[in-house]
Amino acid sequence: GRYLATVAEHENFCVVHMMDPFGGRSFGVHKILEHKHTVTAVTYAKDGTTLLVATADGRVRGWEIEPDGSSTVSANLVHDYKLVSMRAGENLKLGLTLVACLCVDGSVWLWDTSRWCVLTKIQPRAGGHLIGGDASDH
Repeated sequence: GRYLATVAEHENFCVVHMMDPFGGRSFGVHKILEHKHTVTAVTYAKDGTTLLVATADGRVRGWEIEPDGSSTVSANLVHDYKLVSMRAGENLKLGLTLVACLCVDGSVWLWDTSRWCVLTKIQPRAGGHLIGGDASDH
């Protein structure tokens, strides 16, 4: 791809670097995306242009990064708990582009990234333990 997003632990921003798509070298910092809350995960949607940034308030924002350095938020996905991890994918048979989001309570949210709507929320079994967080992460 053209961009590489990085985040440091316990920071409220991520850095988007412009990359040489053929040689892999960095052309430097392209954009710094600041948030009110700590960034917990980043990934690109399968469309290759939308950067998904999860923050400690349980939100995932979809950022459209432009070559001129401008950016706009195209999506705002809200979860009940802080996210631990997320992964983009696609179902070619159904024609869906997806992102799966794992929250500290063990729930998994599956989003359709072409329409930015939740397809399903899988609840953890009763008596489950929090993943990578504590009760204050609610």
